[in-house]
Amino acid sequence: MSLYFFGGAWTVPTSGHAKLAMPSTPSLLEYSLVIDWVDEAANKYRQVIDRAVISARDGLQLQQADATKFGLTFRGLDNAGNFGTLYSNDADLVNS
Repeated sequence: MSLYFFGGAWTVPTSGHAKLAMPSTPSLLEYSLVIDWVDEAANKYRQVIDRAVISARDGLQLQQADATKFGLTFRGLDNAGNFGTLYSNDADLVNS
């Protein structure tokens, strides 16, 4: 959850309670972003973006019956001329 709040730090000021301090001017934090998916033919893919920053966030949606949704937008950054890498076990790609 601290990722959604731009790196705010959780503390435990009193027993049984946690507190998240949310900075109004957060420092620039870089992340690596990895996205895995499987297509309809059961081929596996992995997109790795070496350097990314959070550039926007949607409103936090809290509903008792649903999973918590964190709408985050990442912006990929250059990494010495490389944006990222895509991996796959797709036989059409592997055997080409």
